[in-house]
Amino acid sequence: DPLFNYKGEEVTFNYEALSTTSEYLSEYTEYHGFCVRPFLIRGEDPEPGRITLALHGSTSALDLEYIQLLMANWRAPISFAIYLHELQSDPAYVRDLFLSAMANVSDPEATKHVNVHVLFHKYENLPCEDVMVLRDTLLADYDNSTAYFAGYPINVVRNVARTYILTQYQAMADIDFLFSHRFEEKMRLIADQVISEDPKAALVYRIFEIDENEIIARNATIGKSDLRELFVAGKARTFHEKTWWVGHGIPKLRNWLEEPEKDQPGILDITLSQKRRRPWEPQVIVNRNVPKFDETFPYRHGNNIELRWEMCRAGYQLRLVEDLFVYHRIVTESHRDVLEVKKSISDDNYYRYRRAVIEFKQRMAQMYPRTRQYCPI
Repeated sequence: DPLFNYKGEEVTFNYEALSTTSEYLSEYTEYHGFCVRPFLIRGEDPEPGRITLALHGSTSALDLEYIQLLMANWRAPISFAIYLHELQSDPAYVRDLFLSAMANVSDPEATKHVNVHVLFHKYENLPCEDVMVLRDTLLADYDNSTAYFAGYPINVVRNVARTYILTQYQAMADIDFLFSHRFEEKMRLIADQVISEDPKAALVYRIFEIDENEIIARNATIGKSDLRELFVAGKARTFHEKTWWVGHGIPKLRNWLEEPEKDQPGILDITLSQKRRRPWEPQVIVNRNVPKFDETFPYRHGNNIELRWEMCRAGYQLRLVEDLFVYHRIVTESHRDVLEVKKSISDDNYYRYRRAVIEFKQRMAQMYPRTRQYCPI
């Protein structure tokens, strides 16, 4: 059958070339009230010492161009978990979308280790296969309200992506983040030196916002020297610098920027503490055994930072790396509608968040009673 991209344009894809690296499995497994179809697309198994990027997404907000850009930028193992939002789409749609994206990435190394999993809510006692068969009768009316999106089970989706990681190390990000040039190649060497010796070391890297035109002009291939130029030109800054620096900023940025970029970066001698920075959400590389995300936290409210709180209580130590970073496009006035929707979702989920924090504190007190004094919560 012909394959079409998200614009309805027919694309050519050589399925035979992928037949040794992808599988379309029919088996479902159940997880916390969800049906999961693991390895809808399965790439070649990576070497254990690689870093897998765990990504989450929903069929209500998938952007084929961003998926292509991310795969070409990361060039390393990826575990995508995609939520079939209210059954608006089926696994075949997700499979075709990702195969289309992979076909449009020119570098085979970038798609070699890509795995895609899908999940959807389990309906009463129906077997997962029957949910798909009866999809048309179960299909909920699509509605563009914030309540529709507020129900996105973000940490369930994240945990599914992490469950099927096949490497020792993992990075966790949103699907619209991009990484500095040769990030995984350089970072995994640091992980082999640091995390292999101390499994509770977490490698921290900085996060920035960059002008979208500059990202495009540089083909999403941006190193530290490029970043320095963009800072001087006023086209780069710390992520959410103007609205929430406390959540993402790391001290001594100027010194970090001015240091020449190394072919193989290492660890900086800087003490990083979360104790007095409850809102801080450090970007980390960790081993695969780090605690899972707390699934009681709702979308747009504490669902990412709670893992950093638990890592602190569990005794993880933050180690800042040289040179390497992640970045996002600068959000402009043209994205105001998106920002307003996100704020509305956050408002809708506020009381769910408050309940989640109460339960989280109780769980931390039971699991890690001796570390409260070192952590923000």
